[in-house]
Formats: sequence, C-alpha cells, structure tokens
Amino acid sequence: MSATTINVPSQGGRLGHIIAKLRRAFEARKIERNTYIDLARLSDHELNDIGIYRGDIARIAREAGRMRG
Repeated sequence: MSATTINVPSQGGRLGHIIAKLRRAFEARKIERNTYIDLARLSDHELNDIGIYRGDIARIAREAGRMRG
C-alpha cells in the first residue's frame, strides 16, 4: 500500500498574504497622511517655490502613498 499526498492550499499562506497586504495598505495610508500634513503646513509661497498648488496636495499625497506603500 502506498501513501497518497494531497496538496491543499495552506490557510497560513493565505492568511500571511492577507496580513502582508493589510500591512502594505496601512503603510501606504500612513505615508499619504504624513505627506498631506507636511505639505498642508507649508505656506502658499513655499508651495509655489516647489511648484505645487494648494489644490494639488491631496492628489500628490495619494500618489506618494501608492508609490511608497
């Protein structure tokens, strides 16, 4: 009599993947939030010096979160 091996997707692997994805999402959100706060603290003159309009801050913060998160 021979042994038969059945491959079943690991619940631990799936859970690990979900946890890693959540960690990346939280990190991206943290970067987005910090970027927004940092840029919002700048004066209009300082923003102009770096080529950013105040209305661009939310978009730039979202992009920063996507790029580094």
